Amino acid sequence: ATGVQREMVRIGGQALPGILEVPEQPLGIVVFANEVAGSHLSTLNAGRAKVWRSFGLGALLLDLLTEQEAQDRRAVLGIPLLGARLADALDWLERRDGLHGIPVGLFGVGTGAAAALLVAARQAQSVAAVVCSNGRTDFVDAYLPRVRAPTLLLVSSQADATLESVNRAAMAVLTCKKRLETVPGAGAR
Repeated sequence: ATGVQREMVRIGGQALPGILEVPEQPLGIVVFANEVAGSHLSTLNAGRAKVWRSFGLGALLLDLLTEQEAQDRRAVLGIPLLGARLADALDWLERRDGLHGIPVGLFGVGTGAAAALLVAARQAQSVAAVVCSNGRTDFVDAYLPRVRAPTLLLVSSQADATLESVNRAAMAVLTCKKRLETVPGAGAR
């Protein structure tokens, strides 16, 4: 990982754990939003970050909930809470030396995808692109018409019919540049 700065971070009032990895002269930063505690340490997410770096992108792998909160289903489904914490992460990145003005993309999974869409709708100027993997787009359907960033919806071929249906419905409501792709395989966590 020559030329890559890697640091553990703590963001927001809850000191959410994360890892920031930035190559020299990044073209952008991808913020990976997941409600699963410890996701910033997963090998799958580290692999995603490595791929993003190969394209010149930095990565902020961030847990949107503390371990205790992740055990509470209400917190996991609390899209306003997840969105507020993701917005904190964007603000934190904007204040970082050397990262001000660099385009930021959001990659969200499950309810983290709903939080990413919420933030993209509320802070359109801060978000350059959104990718939602098996996203619960139905949790933020009222905000979808306000999303301006190009948006890619990914649905696993193994996802249940409801998940596919809500993502197809989101396609009809999104007014930005958009695409829906079915991804072969088991899950998109």
